Amino acid sequence: MYYPQCNVVLRLAIGVLLITSLGRVCASSDNARSKIAGRRALENEANWHVAIVHEKHLKCSGSLLRNNIVLTSAECIKDLDILDLKIRAGSKTFKRGGQLRAVAEKVYHPQYNPAEHSYNIGLLKLKRSLNFTQDNVDTVRLPTAKRLELPTSVFVYGWGISSLNANKTLTRHLRVAKYRVYSEDICQSYLSAKDISNAENIFCVGDQGKDLEICNDDVGAPAVNKNGVQYGTISFGGKCSSQKTIIATNLVPHLSWIREKVNAWRGQNDIKTPVE
Repeated sequence: MYYPQCNVVLRLAIGVLLITSLGRVCASSDNARSKIAGRRALENEANWHVAIVHEKHLKCSGSLLRNNIVLTSAECIKDLDILDLKIRAGSKTFKRGGQLRAVAEKVYHPQYNPAEHSYNIGLLKLKRSLNFTQDNVDTVRLPTAKRLELPTSVFVYGWGISSLNANKTLTRHLRVAKYRVYSEDICQSYLSAKDISNAENIFCVGDQGKDLEICNDDVGAPAVNKNGVQYGTISFGGKCSSQKTIIATNLVPHLSWIREKVNAWRGQNDIKTPVE
């Protein structure tokens, strides 16, 4: 006996299978054409880079300003209990090696808004100072009054994914990639209206001209010039976004706020010299 409704269902099922298969082929083709940006960081490179760990899992990245002060993003630390936070310094892997420290205090910019990138910065104070005589540990430099203008390119450090087929698994080793700093006009095309009104607090980096994906999703990761001076913290890393653009909070307009907080903690007379 012939059942027309069964024929319709069969045709629909075949159609769904064909579309699904085609979608997988197209996705595989896109992945094959894309390349992950960057390279493995050297063991003696970026010794100011730290991993911020929450309950034994990598939460984000940061950079050392002092032997017990870490600069990162507000997004990373705002809602976390400091009792569950630790930082690992002196290691290019976030799971082992180097020096592990608990966090004593946290602070983030009072104007931070999760929907914006303009004020996405924060600081952590460690319970115990890091030992600068051991491992690969050092402090990052911030822009001086003579060098406040953004560079034309920056190096971004962090842990992202190592392959587009890796199901967003983290790399085991710190990576670095060089990106061009976009003009303000280009950057604004990726920003909200509120962020555009604070455009001086933000800059964007990437390379639209290359067939690559930006897969560094570490908020708080440092963006430095060729001399290792940090100009930004990563506010949006893209998660392999087709936009191929990273949005960073510009540190230059926030230097006064950073110094104020660091000096307040130093005034407590418990920040030691680089050697414990």
